[in-house]
Amino acid sequence: MRIIYFDLDCVRPDHLGTYGYERGTSPHIDEIAKQSFVFDQCFASDTPCVPSRAALFSCRPGISNGVVSHESPGCHFRFPGQEGMPNYYDAYTMPMRLLQQHNVHTTTFSIFAQRHMSWWFNAGFSEVHNPTQPNIHEHAATVNPRVTQWIKQNIHDHPDLFMHVHYWDAHTPYHPDAKLRDRIARQPARAHPDQALIEAHYEHVYGPKTARDLMIRQPGYRSPSQHMPDEISNREQFVHMLDSYDASIATVDQAVGEVVALLKEEGVYEDTAIIISGDHGEAISELGMYFEHGIAVDGVARVPLIIRWPGLTDRQRRSSALVYHYDWMATMMELLGIASPAQWDARSFAAALQSGADIEGRPYVVYGEGLFTLQRAVRTPDHAYIKTFHSGCYPLDDCYLFDIRKDPQQQCDIKRHAPTVVAEMERLYAQWWNRWCTGPDAVRDPMLDQIPSFEYFPVALMKKRLEAVDRQDQWEDLQQRLSTRRSGKGPIYDSKF
Repeated sequence: MRIIYFDLDCVRPDHLGTYGYERGTSPHIDEIAKQSFVFDQCFASDTPCVPSRAALFSCRPGISNGVVSHESPGCHFRFPGQEGMPNYYDAYTMPMRLLQQHNVHTTTFSIFAQRHMSWWFNAGFSEVHNPTQPNIHEHAATVNPRVTQWIKQNIHDHPDLFMHVHYWDAHTPYHPDAKLRDRIARQPARAHPDQALIEAHYEHVYGPKTARDLMIRQPGYRSPSQHMPDEISNREQFVHMLDSYDASIATVDQAVGEVVALLKEEGVYEDTAIIISGDHGEAISELGMYFEHGIAVDGVARVPLIIRWPGLTDRQRRSSALVYHYDWMATMMELLGIASPAQWDARSFAAALQSGADIEGRPYVVYGEGLFTLQRAVRTPDHAYIKTFHSGCYPLDDCYLFDIRKDPQQQCDIKRHAPTVVAEMERLYAQWWNRWCTGPDAVRDPMLDQIPSFEYFPVALMKKRLEAVDRQDQWEDLQQRLSTRRSGKGPIYDSKF
């Protein structure tokens, strides 16, 4: 079986047509979805990029594999076996290595390992292609020539194949195709966030990639691209940014279409499985963050999952079951007749795909965030409960509770009005934490080691920014928050959880 995994960086599922988006960003993906199993509630266990792919390509969440952040000590992958020793434990075998052991040719077109110095990512890939130089975003226009050349020259030599194709275009800074941007910009944008919410965020929320501090890392706080505004103080500036984000998704969709067209031309498409997902989405106004993946909200953790499998998905089926993004790895293995290792957390839903039955899913999921902030969220079908372990340079509360069915944009914190729900979510979090951190196979939670030294965005730069725009009161507020975090005092430290 040939399998192609399209890895869409930073793409929110609710910005794709098959998930109900109205702006025509994804006609090629939508066409694939017509013959696919589409998951409406798929979550990355850990975000952003490094934690997400560490989880996906180990089939274990960050609390187990050690990667919960981009920063040390929370970015060190825990290899199976003794540290520095060549032995490799079968119970933890990484999925690409498992495919190799079953004679599947594995190849990746991604700069991820070099960009993030994550060498473990290449474990199990027979071929590693870096279409661009390290630390340069891989745009589809650069990736696709390498992918299409490989397909033309090699696809028929590998009837058993796993190909990973990674597109970065929807990651800032945006450089979308001009024609696609013009087409997207002619279509109405959704009404959320409205002018009042943008103004409230602009006035009261500070921190990197917030409305006023959108370009805090750029010289003079100015945008490096004409496709992005310097700040977001009104709907016009917001839509300017949104147009570029949506057009970047459309650029990726066009690249997916090009690969699919070539597969059809080579006569292999009908026998090739297509999986479309990604590492994370983007916060677009949630908790005051704009077009960044630095908080534990659905906009960041929820990812698309579209599976087209020859012989099983000749029409579209959908599931609202809660699943982790790595569950499709176990599903793929079962469909290939390969047993999953004992220590994987991934759960296969292959039986449901084969029988047509409903997918049971998980009663709840826990997803974590390690960029700009340290947070985890407990997500049930009805609620999202966020725990803030370190708020970084933001005015964030220790916890939040959102009614997802009534408030999918997560704008109205209801924790004060629902104490019984808060208590239940805390119980679920403790249950999840104890599963990993107690007992004979217990691990140390890498999030706890991360808290004392966490400073993804330099506080000195935040101070300089706040003083430059005469927001001394916000600087004093930030100082107080950081003092509490560093002292190990306050509600978040009242227990080991």
